[in-house]
Amino acid sequence: MPLIKVEGTGWLGLGVAAGPGTGMVDADMLMVAVAADGSARAEDMWSASFSAPQADAALVGVWVGSQAAGVTTVTFRRPLVATDRCDRALVKDGRNNLIYAWNPSSDDMSQYHGANRGLANVQLSSSADTTRPTVDELVSDSEYTTFRTHGILMAIAFCILMPAAFLANRLKGAHFLRDSPQLIKGCFYAHIALNVSAVAVAAAGFALPFDRESDLSFSEVDLSHGSFGVAIMALLFLQAVYPWLRPAPSPLTALRRAWELLHTTLGRAILVMGLVNVALGIHIMKEEFNGSVHFFACLAGVPIASLAVIGSVVDRLSSQSANAACTAGAAYAAGGKEADGDAKAVDVK
Repeated sequence: MPLIKVEGTGWLGLGVAAGPGTGMVDADMLMVAVAADGSARAEDMWSASFSAPQADAALVGVWVGSQAAGVTTVTFRRPLVATDRCDRALVKDGRNNLIYAWNPSSDDMSQYHGANRGLANVQLSSSADTTRPTVDELVSDSEYTTFRTHGILMAIAFCILMPAAFLANRLKGAHFLRDSPQLIKGCFYAHIALNVSAVAVAAAGFALPFDRESDLSFSEVDLSHGSFGVAIMALLFLQAVYPWLRPAPSPLTALRRAWELLHTTLGRAILVMGLVNVALGIHIMKEEFNGSVHFFACLAGVPIASLAVIGSVVDRLSSQSANAACTAGAAYAAGGKEADGDAKAVDVK
């Protein structure tokens, strides 16, 4: 007979997920509210999406609830087998993918739980077992905080620092800076500093979930986000290491040209893959944790859009500078020919 204890006086819910990391989509749920007199009101629910769950057929069981010192306790009985199409079976003496949520103050089950939710892979046992999950393990929102911080760090690395490094390199080659060696050198060092910073921030963001969530397996993350991230980080570390072994820039040998092509192509590929994986991560944060799409869209989208506009302006100014130089050169050449013609005419006379 499961026992649930939550620090709060509002409703609480426990559900059986369709699979690891699937959240409330196609989940079988139990929602309970305990009144001040200890009477418990329970609802058997199910959800086909991330919208509010719907009522299912009444679940047969025994309900006991209590509230004391701001803690809600519920004991219930539930069949292990699925009794209708909206139920999900539980594995006896095995591991089950569960979801949980609670409202700290309201018994109104239509009130949103906010960040008070999570996922857990729990061993259910039919015998007395002191190793079962503790209260803190079931109600902690540290998982959400961990993955949100991971997302913020990755967005900073791939949506701000790396695009800025790309822009610095483009500015270094701009035509209007050709007579400013100090500015060119500054752009070069900015390119290096921004890329090194991006690698450091991405490494911190990559390591954070594995450090905080010891049972996390990157291969189990939805949409291959974890596996894709491992591949991107491997390429990113390679890109950070081999430039220190680059051939000398002068003379411009075939090996140097090949190195420049590889460096540029790989850098752009890593940036594009990183942006795609950030988008996948934002989708997962929304679907699994109901995170703020607006926040991450601003964090990822605004810098990219701003840097794209700046890059377009740099390209336009560089093109105008090159055209002006070409026009001036043509005029100078034409003026030289006219002067030669005048000199010949004088000689003939």
